[in-house]
Amino acid sequence: MSDRSFESRSKAYELLASAFTAEPDADAVRDFYSFDWVSLLGADCPLEEPDDCAAVASENRSEFARMFLGPKKRIAPPYESVYRSGVRRMGGCHAEDVRRCYEEAGVRRDGSVREPDDFVGFELQFASYLLAAASLAAESGDEDLLTESL
Repeated sequence: MSDRSFESRSKAYELLASAFTAEPDADAVRDFYSFDWVSLLGADCPLEEPDDCAAVASENRSEFARMFLGPKKRIAPPYESVYRSGVRRMGGCHAEDVRRCYEEAGVRRDGSVREPDDFVGFELQFASYLLAAASLAAESGDEDLLTESL
């Protein structure tokens, strides 16, 4: 895989992470639609930017709240441990495994978003970080860092 491919994948994960870590606005919707998903995915499925990005952002906020926040029960809790625990419970050894992965890579959360370490937005940011590191390693020819990043 080329360093451009790593860079492109890193940007894709960054865009996906932002859907979970920041409230979408018209600019975020534009960024998502302007990304070259066709080249990355190798499929002929171009996305056309909507006429009203602000309206799409508003719809996304409503759908995010419905799916991930409630009002009564979260339809799709955005935490890895919920799905890996077998009993739809947050935390535990699976969340600790995620935290350990961050620590091994030298990644520290800044605490600006109050969510557990296994929050899907953080995991997508982490994937973006690793792919960006892989891109730099490939560009510089550092095979050890490339292997470590992947």
